[in-house]
Amino acid sequence: MRAVPVNVPRTAKTGLSDETAGMLLGLVGVAIFGLTFPATRLAVADLPPEFVALGRAVGAALLALAWLLWKRLPFPPRSALLPLALVSAGCIIGFPWLTSIALQTLPASHGAVLVGILPLATAAFSAWRGNERPSPSFWVMALAGSALVIGFALHQSGGSFHRADLLMLAAVALAAVGYTEGARLSKTMGGPQVISWALVLSAPLLAPLLVALSWQHAGVIAAAGVEAWLGFGYVAAFSMYIGFFFWYGGMARGGIARVGQVQLVQPFVTLAGAWLILGEPLARSNFLFAAAVIAVVAAGRQMQVKPARQVAETRIDVAIPMGMPGRATYNTGLSTHKYEKSMSFYEKLKALDITLKAPAAPVAAYVMYVQTGNLVFLSGHLARTADGAVVVGQLGKDVTVEQGQKATRQIAIDLIGTLQEACGGDLNRVTRIVKLTSLVNSTPDFTDHHLVTNGASSLLGDVFGDAGKHARAAFGVAQIPLGACAEIDMVVEIA
Repeated sequence: MRAVPVNVPRTAKTGLSDETAGMLLGLVGVAIFGLTFPATRLAVADLPPEFVALGRAVGAALLALAWLLWKRLPFPPRSALLPLALVSAGCIIGFPWLTSIALQTLPASHGAVLVGILPLATAAFSAWRGNERPSPSFWVMALAGSALVIGFALHQSGGSFHRADLLMLAAVALAAVGYTEGARLSKTMGGPQVISWALVLSAPLLAPLLVALSWQHAGVIAAAGVEAWLGFGYVAAFSMYIGFFFWYGGMARGGIARVGQVQLVQPFVTLAGAWLILGEPLARSNFLFAAAVIAVVAAGRQMQVKPARQVAETRIDVAIPMGMPGRATYNTGLSTHKYEKSMSFYEKLKALDITLKAPAAPVAAYVMYVQTGNLVFLSGHLARTADGAVVVGQLGKDVTVEQGQKATRQIAIDLIGTLQEACGGDLNRVTRIVKLTSLVNSTPDFTDHHLVTNGASSLLGDVFGDAGKHARAAFGVAQIPLGACAEIDMVVEIA
């Protein structure tokens, strides 16, 4: 296996690192969001700004409801309701409402540069929430980029902020809250589910207000031109819904603070859109500012951003158990590494040449993990290859014990990847692997389920040492979802 740094997980099938894939997804989202202000300017030219803000949310909610019904997705868990409410308050109500009012008087190009400070606001809120700890050099780049776009805005407005500017800045603050909470939740629910549920759950509140506004301004709405409705349609379908598929997915995969830096490019996507769509002037200085900001984004991408709890990495003394009962009979060579004392869990993963992947999205009505108190319950993970393909077959018929051990070892690696997410990005919070439950797809006469499960147990011992010693149950079953040869769930105690 080719050595890959443990802190740069790879995305299955594409070969891209999660960070690179996240940046690319973020760029697509930025391209979609970049045309929001020109489209909004078209809409508010004929339509009341409040109608545009509420109508785009309700229209997007109808699309979201159709998608949720098509996917037959379950209602989100109770723990997700508060984050979804914050997403709604920031991205669905606050930002659209305030920017629609501001863009009645502000040119789209002027409003666009103000939104350039959104990456800094997102990174700041993320750090305050305890998700990530950007390095000082990262903050220098974020501040430099924000200073560029603020200076550009002040230059255009004659050196002072107006009321519309303040509304835009308030919108930025609310959007930062929504982006951060949405990105956090996307890691377990997936970006499409987050924005869909946020829209659907906010619709019962917004729809009555929209009806009342429509009645009050019926004449104005009926007289609106085609361009206004085209702008309204864009912000409802793309800005309010489809763009978030890419944006939340990118931040969940590549990190909130780092992918948030990509949004520094958005003002200049908007400037180009305002020039093409609205005919607003595009001066040469705009390109100079664009080049400077893009350079800052490129530099910021190289700066270190760590999960909050990984900043001060804990060192612990460990003793590695080198076997489990029955292992001598089926020697697979899975646990042959010895380690120096005081190695962190991450150093041991690196020594084993193990790369952790982002948790897989749930395929049915469940979440990948649930925490209650200090215990984390991880859902069953299927046997998959390193590239994500399901390992199918029955033990005792299609799959040997040795092959089964390798499959359960990979399950353990995938479980650790999900566990890292549950720990807020820091495996050093793990105090004990409490229990494994292993289901082995096997023939009726197969009796070595415990030996198959040793592949997972030995790997957990290699990584977590004494903390990896666990209680366990192994069962033979007639079949497992997708025909997988094994499925394992896990209970873990964390600090």
